[in-house]
Amino acid sequence: MNRKFYIVLLAIVLFNSCVTDTDTFTLLPLFPDGMVTTNVSGQVVDDLNQPIEGAMVSMGQLNRLTDENGFFNFKSAQVNSKRMLLNVDKNGFFDGGRGFIPTEENTNLIIQLSEKITVASFDGMDGGQVDLPSGVILNIPTDAVLNQDGIGYSDEVEVAAYSIDPNILDGLQKMPTDFKGVSTTGEEMLLESFGMFKFEWNDANQNNLTIVPGKKVEIQFSVSTALIANAPSTIGLWFYDEVDGMWKEEGTAELQNGFYVAEVGKSGLWNCSQAHEFITVKGVLKNENNQALNYMPYNIELEEGGTIGFAYVDGAGTFIANIPKNISTKIKILDECNDMDYSAEIGALSEDALISNVKINNSSDFSHFVGNLLDCDNNNVQNGYIIISVNTKNYYYPITNGSFSGDMNACDFLTSTMVAYDLDNQRQSEPLQLEIFANVDVGDVSVCL
Repeated sequence: MNRKFYIVLLAIVLFNSCVTDTDTFTLLPLFPDGMVTTNVSGQVVDDLNQPIEGAMVSMGQLNRLTDENGFFNFKSAQVNSKRMLLNVDKNGFFDGGRGFIPTEENTNLIIQLSEKITVASFDGMDGGQVDLPSGVILNIPTDAVLNQDGIGYSDEVEVAAYSIDPNILDGLQKMPTDFKGVSTTGEEMLLESFGMFKFEWNDANQNNLTIVPGKKVEIQFSVSTALIANAPSTIGLWFYDEVDGMWKEEGTAELQNGFYVAEVGKSGLWNCSQAHEFITVKGVLKNENNQALNYMPYNIELEEGGTIGFAYVDGAGTFIANIPKNISTKIKILDECNDMDYSAEIGALSEDALISNVKINNSSDFSHFVGNLLDCDNNNVQNGYIIISVNTKNYYYPITNGSFSGDMNACDFLTSTMVAYDLDNQRQSEPLQLEIFANVDVGDVSVCL
């Protein structure tokens, strides 16, 4: 009797573990703990989307410097299957990075760094109200500043700051992590963000200044018009701990006249977010023609709420994302043109799941590029990338065994320019002029200049 039971149980487990094309709840863990081997590449850019050369990109103990196009690449890296964190450092810029769940395919992403420049100043003894260009207001008490030696500072204080709108691509690309945080009770939660803000204080020599213990600085920053209708009157206040690479809950903020108002006792990156229990889902994003979408940016939104996730689909169109438990959500390709809803419903789920048929609305006009790169000896280029330029926008795609593929939204532009790079041989191709169609097969490209 026992033997028959275990045979039946084994058959059920094997059957469920093989079904990956339907909404599925299996007896085996869908997202097991451990390590996964992955390739991660990308580009580091500034506020104007221009490449940053010489930025240090770190992934655990591995480090890469970006090239003249801001490109970096980690090949066959062993990372935690649940979450990986990239950190990016460059003199003159705020630190950046990205947190996401890795897949076994190539992941290609863009990380945006904000330049660390003085945007305002105040007297360290007098304090007062400081209005920043982003619309953020700091109200600073008197005698609230310490120098690096812990001594009261009364000279001019320089303020460097930036804000993040979690509803737009440029904002999300500046976020140095993901949307996971640790509550005051020690629980790991998923954060629904309504806005983020970072500030630092420095002296004239760019030495860091801090807030006097016990003193509080009032921060007021506006909620974007796209999020204000669903913004709660009281919301959690979260601080980004750069050491742990996680958001930490540290109080609340109040909504007043379109601004979230909070008091903080330290400089750094702050996030106004609601916390949710979460599950994990995996699927393949497809366009309306049933083709997988490669390397495109997406976010996760609540049906009636804020942004709760951001990443890029991998080279096979696969996404793995955390979503809030039992709350209806949607996944959306972030529209470069800002005039179309490229989304698909995920719905409300209570357990980890594989989901299928994730077809993005209005996506039949996305363009898919494929081709092969050959070196000077007509061998496949093994380590490199291509850049496709459309108007003022550049798209970067990595090379896999000499081939590339990628999707884009060309925003009704009809022509593009492609340049390919061979990193091993320090060569590049001639610029290739391409017309943009739904499917563009570039063929063989010589990378020999």
